[in-house]
Amino acid sequence: MKMRKLLATLLAVVMLVGVLAGCGSITTEGGTSGDVTEVTIWSHFSHSKSVLNRLVQEYNETEGKEKGIKIIYEVKEDDQDALKMAIASGTQPDIGIAFSDVNAMDDIIVPLDEFEGGAELLAKYEENFPTYGLVNGKKYSIPYSAVMRGMIYNKEMFKAAGLVDENGEPTPPETWDEVREYAKKLTNPSKKEYGIVFPIKEGSFWITHDMLSPGFTSVGHNGYDPRTGKYDYMPYKPMFDTI
Repeated sequence: MKMRKLLATLLAVVMLVGVLAGCGSITTEGGTSGDVTEVTIWSHFSHSKSVLNRLVQEYNETEGKEKGIKIIYEVKEDDQDALKMAIASGTQPDIGIAFSDVNAMDDIIVPLDEFEGGAELLAKYEENFPTYGLVNGKKYSIPYSAVMRGMIYNKEMFKAAGLVDENGEPTPPETWDEVREYAKKLTNPSKKEYGIVFPIKEGSFWITHDMLSPGFTSVGHNGYDPRTGKYDYMPYKPMFDTI
């Protein structure tokens, strides 16, 4: 249901031909084929390709068909290089993720509020994302996707350590103090069993995925707070203290 709502948000703005996602987007006028307006969307989200392809197909065959809109969704593995080449040849997509400098692309991308209905769309995100997509006082993007991560745990190890409820079912930790407590109970070097593991040798992965990502749910951001427009890593202190 969350994915459907997410795509519904995307499709609701698709005719605005504006910026969705990341740090900006490329926009043209959208092509037409007979009585159907084709809107091309590029992204690099290969992990969700099958899901989005299905949802796009459903839209094209239902609401899109009724409104004369057809979405052409393409996943580009090297989307930034593909984007640069497309811009050079004038074949850029209507909507796409761009990590380039917005100022350097001022003649290509368009602020969302310049389109009919754009201001109303942006108002929906103002409370929780007041600084998202804001460049030189103009909004170029809205949140495109959400990534949720969590810890996984070994049920059999939990049962063996007695970390279970009255029905004998494993009870995963709910606080960082419990994570530390459980890790100690679960560690048994003689059996090569360890209460918690981190890929510390891969520094960037460890910081990004193992420390910051699990905190998204409770902290609400990954260092950059879109509400204040400032970087704030203090909410992650309990996690680092635990490690």
